Amino acid sequence: MPAFIPKNLALCLFLVLPAAAWAGDGSELMDLSIQDLMEVDVTSASKAAKPLSKTPAAVTVISQEDIRRSGANSIPDVLRFVPGLQVAQMTNNLWSVSSRGFGGIYSNKLLVMVDGRSVYNPVYGGVYWDQQNIMLEDIDRIEVVRGPGATMWGSNAVNGIINIISKSAADTQGGLVSGGGGNQETAFGAARYGGKIGDNAYYRFYAKHNTRDNFDKVSDPRPLPRGQFAEVGFDNRDNNDRSKDNRGGFRLDWDATDKDSATFQGDFYQGDLDRRVANPQFAAPNTAMVNGTVRTSGENLLGRWKHRFDKNLSAETQAYWDHYRRDALIGVEDVHTYDLDTQFNYRWNDWNNIVAGGGYRYISDDLAGTDLVYYTPQKRKISNFNVFVQDDITLIPDTLDFMAGVKYEHNGFAGSQAQPSGRLLWTIDDSQRAWAAVSRAVRTAVRTDQDLNINFARMQLPGSCQTPNLRSTIQNNCEYRIVGNSAFGSEKEDSFELGYRFTPNQAWSFDVAGFYNRYSDLQTRQAGSAYVFDARTGSYYLPYAVRQDGSAETLGVEASVVWQATRDWRLSANYSHLRLFMHRRPGSNDTGVEASREGREAQNTAGIRSLFNLTETIELDGTAYYVDSRPYEISTMPGVHPGGYVRVDARIGWAPVANVQLDLIGQNLIDNRHLEYVDAQGLIPSEIPRSVFARAQWKF
Repeated sequence: MPAFIPKNLALCLFLVLPAAAWAGDGSELMDLSIQDLMEVDVTSASKAAKPLSKTPAAVTVISQEDIRRSGANSIPDVLRFVPGLQVAQMTNNLWSVSSRGFGGIYSNKLLVMVDGRSVYNPVYGGVYWDQQNIMLEDIDRIEVVRGPGATMWGSNAVNGIINIISKSAADTQGGLVSGGGGNQETAFGAARYGGKIGDNAYYRFYAKHNTRDNFDKVSDPRPLPRGQFAEVGFDNRDNNDRSKDNRGGFRLDWDATDKDSATFQGDFYQGDLDRRVANPQFAAPNTAMVNGTVRTSGENLLGRWKHRFDKNLSAETQAYWDHYRRDALIGVEDVHTYDLDTQFNYRWNDWNNIVAGGGYRYISDDLAGTDLVYYTPQKRKISNFNVFVQDDITLIPDTLDFMAGVKYEHNGFAGSQAQPSGRLLWTIDDSQRAWAAVSRAVRTAVRTDQDLNINFARMQLPGSCQTPNLRSTIQNNCEYRIVGNSAFGSEKEDSFELGYRFTPNQAWSFDVAGFYNRYSDLQTRQAGSAYVFDARTGSYYLPYAVRQDGSAETLGVEASVVWQATRDWRLSANYSHLRLFMHRRPGSNDTGVEASREGREAQNTAGIRSLFNLTETIELDGTAYYVDSRPYEISTMPGVHPGGYVRVDARIGWAPVANVQLDLIGQNLIDNRHLEYVDAQGLIPSEIPRSVFARAQWKF
């Protein structure tokens, strides 16, 4: 470990340990005991409510109380403390969030949903986290499944699932106003009001605004002390990554009868995201730093109907429409998604519970590019459908349960595939449970795999295009071009998992999970041997064709412990270890796009969190994170890569009167600034600065 850790750990202990001297003077920290928390129902692992302790998967539940007391002001910051998730900020408005490896600003092996609506991007894969600026006060919980969930949720649930579940309108009655600001979180505010229609219908409306200031850029590759990079080659210090976001929405919940309920909700948003990118050009120098703004907007509508036929049979149907538009430096994305899903839950007998259903998704896009980045064809319409079934079988009552299922999908990009799984739960006694799982999941092709063309380097030098099939010196423009592959199918994963949970008493809980994953048909890029003439541009280009010559293995362990030290003090800690090994088929000359991921992943991460009630009205909370160093660097900034760091966040909360909450929050308190992540997308990374902001909330 780096030599600076002891000093930082001393500060962590300063934030955490003094609580022991004060504990016992305040009110209950949480209504639920440690054992009660393990019995909270989760739905993301099996599409049926099941106690966390009896779920044969690696699952973490983030409650509304966890969100509030974390001091976080964004979803990625909320997710930092989940074991097995790799969360890193690259700029003010760019994040890498991944599970069990394969991180990046377009982490394409993690499925993310908001109230059952997929926000996994059908163009790049992954998630635009800047478009998920949800009102945190309205979230009921976030369920995080580490490991495959494709049998229930389908393609792209390869390494994990994040399911963000909002509160019902009945739980958000009355008004709420919150707001604040600081040195980086410049200004933010939200307002919500909920009411009732008749005896059994509830509604709410909300509006929210966020403005964040520029971060400092990384500008010197020399091995200077962390956070002390000198100015080299740039005309100003900041990284031109300021952002602002405006959004609003509504939700209506109606209990129509004692057997029927319905939900209707929607959101709209608009944002401006400043960016600095390394842009290829023909004139020297061949790469220029370009400032610009990404303008985002979007809308979505979702409807859900639930019906219970009898005590053993229920059905649920959900439909949604999602539209977004991004006007960026490299073109315009305009994408519409229509989705319809139905599932049935049938309790066949005392030892057999079946979940089955199917769905259809239609995607229509229009991707207007530039001479740098463009799609052929520009417009596509894709249809996908699926059916699934899963049976939860009690083999030995109160001792052994087996869950088996399969999902069959037909995808407009990749054709048909089956994704089976088997999970075994062994109840050792009332306090101990062990589980094992074997699963297959796939990451299906998206537009960037099949249709994307990127001119990632350009030259205008005599003879620069001369190759064996061009005998004379060429004075034309010359390009290096990534070319999509219309035959690109699915990346595949076979996963093997083991887990153990132990809750010996009301004060302690332990959870550990281990995994070994094998991946095949991963994306690679094959460099061509000759330049090709493009009549459309009048240029020659050397193609780098997208192929599937890669494979990999990952293995790791994730452990967490929770200790209710006193009535008013709760401590939790976690540790994760990850190893990633990349391979390519013989004969492949992959340029290292996938192989570089070995250097992007931190092998060791750890965290400790303290939640403490000083008095009935004052809360003191602190979190410390350790992240291992990563050797990966980007060609636009050779020598720059994230070192290991310790980050400490702290919150002081005060409720001076009923329904009023005042918070003072500090993030990254140890460092003036530090680098967390670099990516190979031509984007210049920022150093993440120390941030302090105040927040106030009033309920009425």
